[in-house]
Amino acid sequence: LCIHSSRYGQAIAAYAIASGKLSQYAETVIRPYYAARLATLEKALETYMPADKPWYLHRVEGSIFGWVWFDESPLTDWDIYQKLKSLGVIAVPGKPFFPGLQGEWKHTEQCLRISLTGTDADIDAGIKALGQITHELYR
Repeated sequence: LCIHSSRYGQAIAAYAIASGKLSQYAETVIRPYYAARLATLEKALETYMPADKPWYLHRVEGSIFGWVWFDESPLTDWDIYQKLKSLGVIAVPGKPFFPGLQGEWKHTEQCLRISLTGTDADIDAGIKALGQITHELYR
């Protein structure tokens, strides 16, 4: 919705850092929240994605996103994004996250960034739609 965080948000973050509570919040609130969302994502991927197709979840190390890679995909990340969008699901094409690369690397157009900020139901529904598209993708 905006390109930078609000001053109010920055003031809250500054307080959390200055008070020493940020690390406490990270351990007791933030990390468990995103660990649970990641578990939801992993379960949904296992449930809905075809096991016999070359897709992979990049290893997640404490992020608010999951990255799904569609190896040997006949469509680009943008094409997959458009198909998801037509089903009412938004994921982020991966190509913009590879700035400054020298030369071509097909991988940059084979990934989607999946937000872990949604509810369990949102993540499950989104991955169910992605599973449908993935089945069609590799026919």
